Amino acid sequence: MTIYIRDTKYSKNRIVPLSKTMKVGLEKYLKHVRPKLWLFEGYDTSKHMATNSIGSLFRETLKKTNIKKRVTIHTLRHTYATHCIEMGMDPFTLKELLGHEALQTTMLYLNLATVKKSNSFSPFDKIYATKN
Repeated sequence: MTIYIRDTKYSKNRIVPLSKTMKVGLEKYLKHVRPKLWLFEGYDTSKHMATNSIGSLFRETLKKTNIKKRVTIHTLRHTYATHCIEMGMDPFTLKELLGHEALQTTMLYLNLATVKKSNSFSPFDKIYATKN
């Protein structure tokens, strides 16, 4: 399943894949809320939820947790990118998922990530696995 994102920060549109977990959550949300026009409708259902409303909702939800660190919605994006790198996703794929123009921007996450040597692999493993 994919989701179409319109008018991003730099006025670009893109399609991003949703994980199986997100798909299940989205399906539950759609059954419960039943939006008609927008995925996240505003108080006026003919309009989408405003960006500042999403931020307010995020801060309200954060207050209900025990998290003491300063967390923003952008923190979630950084965390996602860092975990992708830590789990072995190649930077070129991550660049596309994040909608970065330049690979250098994506590579900033590599500095934040603690890439485990046990996650490293050799192409020989794949080559020889198919021959044996």
